[in-house]
Amino acid sequence: MSRFRVVLVQPNTELMRIFSEYLSHSDLEIVEAVDSESAVEAARRFRPDLITCEAELQNGDTGLSLLQAIRAEDGLETIPFLILSGTITPEERLTMLTQGADDYLLKPFSMRELLTRCERLIANARRAEDGELEGDLARFKSTDILQLLEANQATGVLRIEGDNVGEIHLLDGYICGCFSGDFKGEEAAYQLIPVRNGRFHFVRSNIRSNIQSVRSTTEFMMEALRRHDEAKQPAQ
Repeated sequence: MSRFRVVLVQPNTELMRIFSEYLSHSDLEIVEAVDSESAVEAARRFRPDLITCEAELQNGDTGLSLLQAIRAEDGLETIPFLILSGTITPEERLTMLTQGADDYLLKPFSMRELLTRCERLIANARRAEDGELEGDLARFKSTDILQLLEANQATGVLRIEGDNVGEIHLLDGYICGCFSGDFKGEEAAYQLIPVRNGRFHFVRSNIRSNIQSVRSTTEFMMEALRRHDEAKQPAQ
């Protein structure tokens, strides 16, 4: 008996057969769906460990519309969601992440890569049951993660380990405290937010506050990136 169940949303019959056969041979039980409606029905019935969906479905249906439906429904909102796409712009990627997608996979990809992504998302979701989220900053930018935490009104500590090391503390999605070496408060946030290489680790835990001027996390990010860009400009 398979340990984990995946709802596979794929309108192309041949691709459905290929994906389903490969994943089924790798200890995953596959539930097939061709559109958002059948996928939601399958999710309600089987409570899967993961949903994998094409970005473009049929008749104007999209993976994003399914994602929104899943995230809006009680009992389904925490199911990991993987989007498969032929092309994706930075704006589309950000939209997917802020709407609640856990990962995306660009075509062409190997079956082994698809399986690895599925297994990783399921494993991360198991850890997230204890309030944890982690990953590679080269793949998911700190700004993407902060947007996601802000959208989900998360409370906890985001640990950044890269060119700069430190912690960003969030209360209901708002940055309320930052610590990075000798830097504290807003200055620490401006050091950590632009980090692009390293690891991140978010955990729901006790937080500390050292920022007096509370404003949105998005505003913090815009100011941090502005300062980062200015620092790279050659002196006049």
